[in-house]
Amino acid sequence: NLDMTVVAEGVESEAAWEWFIRPYFWFAAVDGDVTVDAQKADVDIGFGDILSDLNLGVMGQVEGRTDDYAILLDSFYMSLSDDNRKGGTRVDADLDIFMSELDMIVPVFDDESVNQIEVLGGLRYWHVHQDIEAKGGPGADDTQEWVDAVVGGRWKLDFAEDWDFRARGDIGGFGIGTGSKMTYQLAGTFGWHFAEQWTADFGYRYLDVDRSRGSGSARQEQNL
Repeated sequence: NLDMTVVAEGVESEAAWEWFIRPYFWFAAVDGDVTVDAQKADVDIGFGDILSDLNLGVMGQVEGRTDDYAILLDSFYMSLSDDNRKGGTRVDADLDIFMSELDMIVPVFDDESVNQIEVLGGLRYWHVHQDIEAKGGPGADDTQEWVDAVVGGRWKLDFAEDWDFRARGDIGGFGIGTGSKMTYQLAGTFGWHFAEQWTADFGYRYLDVDRSRGSGSARQEQNL
């Protein structure tokens, strides 16, 4: 992904806001299963399949920082299609996933901006639409929405003049309200500052969610 930095100075305050705009695209892989009205479909889309199975993908982050804290908005939308066989029957699954997360981030260690450690807490909103169709059999579709509370941390290390490494981990859900039983995320990126106010990041991100509601013919599951 690419970072664009914008600095906004406060008129009556010594604090300056630094804004980072990050449009990004992950060469995503989705592995798991979804259940709608007790009909289960496996979703297994590897890195090599994502371009053919991805109908639409929009992703981006906006982060605002001061010396004391930061606010991060991270959102993505993916529309995916996959087909597989279950007991000799072809099952088509269409999956639309929208995730939007808002975090408050507070620094706990800062070695002159070379080595930074931060803690974070926030809310992760999910909107998942599932459409399962068995050839020659019944189909089902459903839309599920929920919000997960998450806590975690970030680490940033400037290890060369124009390079940095960033890591993030978080965990949440915990079965609170209508949220997931568990969701967690691990990410690591290398950043190359190739021009003033511009950075290109390359890395890996793993995001997992496990949620189930209902029982019997009304059971709904998202395990991705």
